[in-house]
Amino acid sequence: KAAEIMKTGVKFKDACHVASAIYARCEYFISTDVRLLKYCTEEIKMVTPIEFITEMEGDEQMGIVEAEHFISAIIREKFDYTKWQRDYFDAKTPEEISAEASRFEAAQPFAGKAVRL
Repeated sequence: KAAEIMKTGVKFKDACHVASAIYARCEYFISTDVRLLKYCTEEIKMVTPIEFITEMEGDEQMGIVEAEHFISAIIREKFDYTKWQRDYFDAKTPEEISAEASRFEAAQPFAGKAVRL
C-alpha cells in the first residue's frame, strides 16, 4: 500500500504512516503537513486538527467538551514525531518495515471493535 501511495508523490515514511492508518481502518488521518494533506483517497479522510474538530462538531459527534480535550491533548503532547520517524525508519529498509508490519498485523489482527467517533 505504501508503494501505491508513493506513486502520488508522498515520501516513503509518510506513505508508510498513511498506509498503516488505512490498514487499521481509521476514518481520519490528522496532520499539519500541508504536502501530505494533498494526498487524496476514498480510503481515509486527510484533515488538519481544526478540520477534524469542525467536522466532528458539525456531525455532533464531538461536543465542545470533547473538542477542548482533543485540543489540550495536542498542545500538551511533547512527542516529536519527526525525530521519532527519523530514528525509527532511517535504520530500516522498506522491506524490513513491510515485514515488521506484516508480523504485527498477523499477531494482532483487526477485530473490528475499535470505537468510532
